[in-house]
Amino acid sequence: MPTLSVLTLNLWNLGAPWDRRAAVIASALRALAPDVVCLQEVLRYEGLDQAARLADPLGYHVTFGRVGDEPYPFGNAILSRWPALATEVTALPRVGTDENRCAVLSLLDTPHGVLPVCCTHLNWRLDQCHVRVQQVQHLVDFLDAHTTDAHLPAILAGDFNAEPDADEIRWLRGLTHFAGRSTYFADAWAVAGDGSPGHTFVRRNPYAAPIATHNLLRAHA
Repeated sequence: MPTLSVLTLNLWNLGAPWDRRAAVIASALRALAPDVVCLQEVLRYEGLDQAARLADPLGYHVTFGRVGDEPYPFGNAILSRWPALATEVTALPRVGTDENRCAVLSLLDTPHGVLPVCCTHLNWRLDQCHVRVQQVQHLVDFLDAHTTDAHLPAILAGDFNAEPDADEIRWLRGLTHFAGRSTYFADAWAVAGDGSPGHTFVRRNPYAAPIATHNLLRAHA
């Protein structure tokens, strides 16, 4: 049976030390050889193209999407072994915030049929679940509008800035509904992971230390 490997990673734009991190990422991509790579916080402007820097040596096709420049000038990119037949970009609902998040969708021309791949990055603040709830509903509408039953099942990947049991993730997994509306995406880690929690972020990361969040202390009787 044919298999498909997909990797998703937040590049963290030019967060230091970018050159050292880029070398590590390039080495990992070469070793893992994924079929599709979904990247978030990707910068592209004159003199700098982070997606191309990673894709070109490995022969990947690149699609890129961004909406607006301020206050977040980065976008999302999809690297693929196969060319894109079409690409669409959508802005995600801001819901009164100043973030200009988006999603990029590529219809990839694979040997097994047209594969829709959507890469996104939701609002980052951990207290904005209500924003992300609207953003994931918009994402499903976006996918419904640009995919058909003739396509292979769509892949949605990205930085969701949410815990696995957050409402926005539970809704995508078909575990809850919003105002009578529901959907279902198979959680790739739950289906094909190694049984570990699959952590994607650790607080001991020294580069993330300057970003402060509220702490909840629970007392035990």
